[in-house]
Amino acid sequence: MEVLIQERKTKTNYETSGMYIEATRIIFENCLPDYLLSSEFYENLTVFLKLMTTEEGSFFIEIEKGVITIFLPKGKDPLTILSFLAHEIVHVRQYLTGDLEEMGDGTSMRWKGNLFLDFETNYEYNLLPWEVEAFQTEKELLKIVVDLLIEGFVYGHESI
Repeated sequence: MEVLIQERKTKTNYETSGMYIEATRIIFENCLPDYLLSSEFYENLTVFLKLMTTEEGSFFIEIEKGVITIFLPKGKDPLTILSFLAHEIVHVRQYLTGDLEEMGDGTSMRWKGNLFLDFETNYEYNLLPWEVEAFQTEKELLKIVVDLLIEGFVYGHESI
């Protein structure tokens, strides 16, 4: 898997970026099911992390033919950014496994076969089942990432 970092209008902070690249690898390897990790898809996957200033709550992902773009908040503390990263990668897994599907109209989603029409106005965000799963799993992934990053820092891991 190739991970690239891009920022809008500013140069990348390579010291911080190394941490996000390593975190992305760790999260993918602990989040994606084995059949995707061992597949040609994962080997040919390119992930762009775009750090950008956006309104709170407007962080998102785009998935298209082996390229995943994750838009992350710029100017936040690293733990917050890692938390957003873990959350969005859970959504990546949901899309790749077919559990979550956009219906094309921009307002409807299918979650494990159940249709959610006009989900942004008809449902509370935190109660949407794909968000419930993402918030729960995000915490587990964040703990794994922080533990491994600290271990890498303490023992001088080359990629951090």
